[in-house]
Amino acid sequence: MLVLITGAFVDGFAGIVSHILATRIKQLEQTNQVADFKILKELFESSNLDEFEKDVVGPLPVVSSDQFNSPSPLHPIQAVLWFITFGGRFDSKWENRITRVVPKTPIPLSPQITAPFIKVPTLMLVEKNDEMVHCNPEVQLAVFNSIKSKKEFYAINGGHFGCLHPDNALFQEALQREVSFIKSIDEELT
Repeated sequence: MLVLITGAFVDGFAGIVSHILATRIKQLEQTNQVADFKILKELFESSNLDEFEKDVVGPLPVVSSDQFNSPSPLHPIQAVLWFITFGGRFDSKWENRITRVVPKTPIPLSPQITAPFIKVPTLMLVEKNDEMVHCNPEVQLAVFNSIKSKKEFYAINGGHFGCLHPDNALFQEALQREVSFIKSIDEELT
């Protein structure tokens, strides 16, 4: 998500690779796309986010296998398994604790607003049947369709965490597609 936002604001990128992006649960209702983008870009470039009222939740666990007694923001069991597996490695220093702070800005931070203003080649790699609610495939496709620059949409099997395990074929498939895309941009620039 963040690369599709910063990629619209920051000049000088050769391209964008967005890996398993969160785009929000549902489509935003936009009134004026250009005005919304301008406000969001101003916030990005010059605002102090501490000046806004905030929604603060936490501290709470990042993942929990018991959502009833110990709720967490990431619900699917696949999230629990991934975070515990990789966070639980020796000396990772990862802690299963988060405080979520969302500034109440006049325009939400979303690639739904910024994607139409991306000027560089963009690859969106998404998971088929993504179990994470913020990775709504309809919204992802709408974001992709709104990008006006050269673009590629690549869907991979395995759910949200499928290609995040470096010891499996899905990880290699995603990595190869992303490297190939980056190389194609490099070839165009040289």
